[in-house]
Amino acid sequence: MERSLIDSFLFIILFGGIMTQKNNVIDYGVKQYVTHVLEGKNIEDSIVVTDLSKESAEDIEKLTGLKVYGNQVVLEKDTVIHIIKRHGDNGMHDQTLDNPEDIALLGYIINNYDKIEIGRNCWHKCRTKDNKACPTILLSKEFLDTYYVVEAISDSKKKKNYIVTAYVNKKTTH
Repeated sequence: MERSLIDSFLFIILFGGIMTQKNNVIDYGVKQYVTHVLEGKNIEDSIVVTDLSKESAEDIEKLTGLKVYGNQVVLEKDTVIHIIKRHGDNGMHDQTLDNPEDIALLGYIINNYDKIEIGRNCWHKCRTKDNKACPTILLSKEFLDTYYVVEAISDSKKKKNYIVTAYVNKKTTH
């Protein structure tokens, strides 16, 4: 009995520390936006998730040739709906992003990624100077036993980077 009580206290201390770490990087404005989208409330078509950091802008420019310094990163209402349909509670692909708090971490992931690379897809809503669909960029980060991946594109004309999709995997699967 005494051992399980100690184990319970250790769990509370450890879990409390993890939750504090997560709470420090959640954007509660984004969380509220995602919640309102899920509730079907009449809200703006998009929200700024973060300003692109200098380091992120430099890495994106190296990969794509696009000058994106000073860009904002935007999450559109349609993208939230897409993420939830693909990765939410009843997701067609999986149920890895069923919590608005996880979507509210995307700004942190974008500016604190472990890995950045060109994605396999292009986004038809955005065009390059030579009228080709914009290539996507994959930004991934290990955070609290989870591996987050954000797929985004850069539209240098509009000075915005758009989140196209996001998903998570448990670390143990990588």
